Amino acid sequence: MTENIVVTGGASGIGAAVAARLVDRNFTIWNLDLEACPLPGVRNIICDIADRDSVDQAIVMLPDSIRTVIHVAGIAQCQSDPSQVIRVNFFGLRFLNEQLTEKIVVGGQVLIVASSAGRDWWDNSSVVAAMLALTTLEQEEAWLVAHQLDWQQDPYKISKQCAAAYTYLACLAGKQRHIRVNCINPGITETPLSDSFRELLGQERYDSIVEETGRSGKPDDVAAVVEMLVLMETEWLNGVEMTVDGGYFASIQAAALNVRGDTQA
Repeated sequence: MTENIVVTGGASGIGAAVAARLVDRNFTIWNLDLEACPLPGVRNIICDIADRDSVDQAIVMLPDSIRTVIHVAGIAQCQSDPSQVIRVNFFGLRFLNEQLTEKIVVGGQVLIVASSAGRDWWDNSSVVAAMLALTTLEQEEAWLVAHQLDWQQDPYKISKQCAAAYTYLACLAGKQRHIRVNCINPGITETPLSDSFRELLGQERYDSIVEETGRSGKPDDVAAVVEMLVLMETEWLNGVEMTVDGGYFASIQAAALNVRGDTQA
């Protein structure tokens, strides 16, 4: 009997690369997305992660035994309603994950694909903690209205900070059933969202990051890490954030230490 894996955002970008790698491993892949994944063998459920009714309908259509949930779905910008970025990238992710918990098998796992933009969430811990403390849709919507100054400048960053930080709460929540939760923070990766990221960062900043790492990432660079975590026996790896950025963050850290990495002993 094949095992079930749920991937959100599997129609394109990193999500599609993940689906392609895992469907070849004889898993049954369930894609939750606004668009269908065209890969043969992938089972598509059209779902708007930001819409709780849509999520509830998707939950009913999913099998009762799920080995792994991989949260990839996300948006970079929404010109008509910037708060939608937070609804998709964090509030929707969290709601879906909590609704799926009972379907995840004992010993299963959750992988959250957040972003290197959210890796520094501890620098914004008071706002992140306040958002993590919201437990109902009504609280979430009220917070977005009452605290616009906390998120409007960069809704993408705050949403990914929350997604990364949520890893630790989800890890604790899954402990009783031995459900592991880990987070992957990709650096700049060429996907359909790349133009939005160029706009958010500015072309000069975007290009400087790519130059530092030698190239921008490809969806398969991140998908390879996801596949590794799905396939390997990593029972002791739990509650961990992993940066996958071609070494960009390492160069920043090395510069802070003021030590050349190529210094001869």
